[in-house]
Amino acid sequence: MVHADTILLGQVLTLDDAGTRAEAVAIAGGKILATGTRQAMLELRGPRTEVRDFPDATLIPGFNDAHAHMDGIGTRLLRPSLEGARSIADVLAKVRALAQSTPKGEWILTMPVGTPPYYFEAPATLAEGRLPNRHELDSAAPDHPVYIPAPGGYWGQPPGYAAMNSLGLRLNGVTRDSVPGAPATVIQKDEHGEPNGVFEERGYLNMLEPDLLPAVPRFTYEQRRRASSVQWRSTTAWAPPAPTKATAARPTCWRRTASCGSTAT
Repeated sequence: MVHADTILLGQVLTLDDAGTRAEAVAIAGGKILATGTRQAMLELRGPRTEVRDFPDATLIPGFNDAHAHMDGIGTRLLRPSLEGARSIADVLAKVRALAQSTPKGEWILTMPVGTPPYYFEAPATLAEGRLPNRHELDSAAPDHPVYIPAPGGYWGQPPGYAAMNSLGLRLNGVTRDSVPGAPATVIQKDEHGEPNGVFEERGYLNMLEPDLLPAVPRFTYEQRRRASSVQWRSTTAWAPPAPTKATAARPTCWRRTASCGSTAT
């Protein structure tokens, strides 16, 4: 009898032509040995078999995704979150707390307003139905440039909204005479024609920062590299020690997803 090197327990989507589902998968010699019920797969257990249980998780055959945006997803974990803010006062309280721990003059950069990881309908998540304006942000951090970015259009459905305080606008040279080079970018203005600190991105691509905000710090190469690593570790449930040896028809790298039937990682 051939014993499995590893047995993975969970909701298994084999992705075969018949759409077979299983409760476990057994692996031996870097290849899929069998899939089936938990009991049947555990009968392949030997004295050195590693058993990994992933309750409430979905296991799918791994694949090489050349368009994964791993760094873009991972960078969402690097900046302070505004999660839980339900009003402009909540946002200002979080910005004020960040100002207390940030040296004067340095940028305060957060994640977008809304619920991570997608930040859908950001203004609607606040009681006022809008983002804080420049003056409100000034009250929370008068000695720091502050920037709350818009979520990328591909995270949800445009438009997306960003906010910046007066010092941030000044450092980026944004005035009443500024005209976005991208037609989908809008500078909101007050009744006097001055920028009120809120920007609207109506397109799917984030053009605001490269177009109008050159002074906003970008993610560095090292930050993106670290973000990719963090995101990979958080989405990969298990992978074989030597995946290049997996030459079976079905590869042996399996990933955990949020719900059965989903292939999102």
